[in-house]
Amino acid sequence: MRLGKPHFRTVHARVGLAALLLGLAAPAAGALAFKSLGLLARAPESVQLRVKWAHRKARGPRRAARRARRAPPGRDAIGA
Repeated sequence: MRLGKPHFRTVHARVGLAALLLGLAAPAAGALAFKSLGLLARAPESVQLRVKWAHRKARGPRRAARRARRAPPGRDAIGA
């Protein structure tokens, strides 16, 4: 207890806690299911390319810059 107040005693607090826990668990469970079921491999190639592009962009500029530095001369970070 903090400041003498009980925590998670009301329905509102319990629903909020459940929403928080489910909100944290959903992306992790989705990632595991996506990988184990091979859903990306079953998607059309155009969808696969868009997903991979989005993941590269989501990594952020620092990681992209690091990858660009490792690229051989005359080639970009993507390898084209």
